Order: sequence, then C-alpha cells, then structure tokens
Amino acid sequence: MTVFRGNVILLKRNLGLSLLYLGIFLFIALLVQGVGSKQEDIQTFEVVNSKVGVVDNDQSTFSKGLISYLEQNNLVYIYEDDKEFLTEMLYYDNVYSIVVIPEGFFEDCLEGEGVVDITNAPNIMSGMYVDMDISKYIFQVQTLIAAEFSDEEIVSMAIENSNIESHIEMIKTGSERKDVAPYNFYFQYLPYVYLSTLILMLGNIFIPRNQKDMSQRLKCSSVSETKQSMETFLAFGMAGVAVFVVTLLFATGFYAKELYADQLVGYYIFNSFIFMIVSLCISFMIASVAKGQEALSGLANVVSLGLCFIGGVFVPLQFLGAGIIKVAKFLPTYWFETNNNLLGNYMFLKSDQIATYRNGIFVQLAIAAVCITIAFMINSKKDSHVN
Repeated sequence: MTVFRGNVILLKRNLGLSLLYLGIFLFIALLVQGVGSKQEDIQTFEVVNSKVGVVDNDQSTFSKGLISYLEQNNLVYIYEDDKEFLTEMLYYDNVYSIVVIPEGFFEDCLEGEGVVDITNAPNIMSGMYVDMDISKYIFQVQTLIAAEFSDEEIVSMAIENSNIESHIEMIKTGSERKDVAPYNFYFQYLPYVYLSTLILMLGNIFIPRNQKDMSQRLKCSSVSETKQSMETFLAFGMAGVAVFVVTLLFATGFYAKELYADQLVGYYIFNSFIFMIVSLCISFMIASVAKGQEALSGLANVVSLGLCFIGGVFVPLQFLGAGIIKVAKFLPTYWFETNNNLLGNYMFLKSDQIATYRNGIFVQLAIAAVCITIAFMINSKKDSHVN
C-alpha cells in the first residue's frame, strides 16, 4: 500500500487548501439555496384587472353587451374615435388596451363573424386577458344566436356566464407534500459542491504525477500500473467520504429536527453518497489529464458548471427545454435531481416511485463506472508512452 500511503500524505499536506475549497463552495451553495427556497410558487397565477379604453362605433345591443362584459373584470373607459387621443392614452399608460368596436359589429355577429380592433400597450401582459374576454364573449354570442335566443337574452346570458366559476379540486393520494422542505434545496445544490471541491482538491494532488519525470519514476516502480491507479483512487475515496461527511454535518446543523423527522432521510443521504462517488470518478478522470493548475481550474469550472446548469441543479428541470432534457439524461446530475425532486414531492414512496428512485441510482453508478474506466485507461496509456 505504498502508493496509497503516499497519496494520503499528499492529502494531509493539502488539507488547508482542501478545506478552503470546501468552505467556499459550501458557502456558495448555501447562499444560492437560501434564495431558491424563498421563491414563491410559480405554478399559480392570478388574473388582474386591466384598464381598457373602448370606442363603440356600432352602438348596438351586442356592442353595449360587450362593454358590460368587459366591465366584469376590467376598468372600462368610453372614448371617442380619435386616433391621436387614443395613442396618447396608451403612451402615458392611462389605459393598457384600446378596443375599437367597428360599425356593423351587430350584423357581423348575426352572420357568425364579429371582429373588433384591439391595440395593447407593449410589455403589458394584461392585454392577453382582454383578448381572451372578447373572444369568449363573441363565441358565446354566436352560440346563442344559433340557438335562436332574442338579442336581449343573448347579451344577458353571456354576461351571466362570465360570473360562473369553475371549482377544481386536486385529488391527492395521501403521499404528496404540501410544501417542499427547505433541506431539499440544500441537497439540490450538493452536486456543485462535490464536483467543484473534489476536482480541485484531487487535481492539485494528481498534477505532479502527470509530469514526465514523476511518470518515469512511477513507471520504474515494482508496483503495477493498475495497482497504482487502484491505490490512488482508494486514497481519493477517503477524501470523498470526508467531504460527504462534512456536507452531511452541515445539513444536520441547519436542518437537524426537520431532516431526521423525514421518513425519506435515508433516501436523501444515499442519493447524495452515490453522487459523491460519481463526482469522485469524474474528478479522478479529470485529474488524470490535467497538466497544470490553469488547465485544472478551467476543467473544474467547465465540468462543474456545465453539468449543474444542464442537469437541473441551478435551473430546475421543469424549465429546461425538450432538447436540453434529451442531452441532460446522459448526465449524472439529471438523475440525481430527478431523485431529489421525487423526494421533495412525496412524504413516502410507493413501489413505482421506489422503482424510479432505484433507476436514478443505477444510472448514476453506470456513469461512475464509465468515468473510472476511462480514467484507468488514460493512466495506463499515459504510463506506457513514457520515454
């Protein structure tokens, strides 16, 4: 175990620098997750009243009905058909939408058409709701005309229908969480901590081995190349476990009561431990090719930030496009975050959810196996070409 002991000595010598890296990246992760955990639920919305200016050039039963219909959800102002004046109203935000009901609107509705001119102020989203209100009114009018109601009945029924509210009840299976636990955000950002810390920590120790003189000395050793790589990785594994323990202690310190009262705490810890192993394998692979400190820093930033942005660490998976998701499925961070989101949404897991969690673990381990295999091949090929 000579190579193992040698790498442990190097780890001890770089302990201060390693703790510095870990502290910096943990601070960044805690800062970011603190902001993320305070964000409001973005899956809800509320329709707000809009200020609407209306020009009624038709003065018919249906046009007056449209004005009454708009007044249900908006502040409506009646204006004359003065283009310059209407433009000023929009420019100074006195109104957010201008609706011009053209002459002949009554006849158009009777013929199954019905079109109005709508001008919305730029960058004002409430205009979208005005468009929707007008479309719903015209659709209802045309439907009621086909049913052969009188004009007054049509307008009255259309306005009454606007006050009908839909009652929606979300049926839960009993396992969904009402709110996402705060420690879920902490675990969400752990991949960034593991990747950044381990790549820089282990790379700094491995860089001297990549130099020609050191490679030649190792080549002359009686210890086989495979055994050297295995003992080196074992020493690195100790560093990875130490980082994992520190991050778990941080989680305990911040969320002790809530975290260990959670029935899924074991799943959280195991998922994080598996990703630590993945990060260790990725770090070992990167350390095997880094020739200097500058190259190592560049690779650390590209790999850690790239995997985290595309894999759903910094940007939630539900906001990523379909094309990005296809790419993300080849990355370990995607499967870690899939498991983490699953744990954040449920208080306990059923058989199908456990299967999803297990698949995420297996894929992470498969990616780790690929990375460590590549790293061993790189080390073997590198040593065999030493002159």
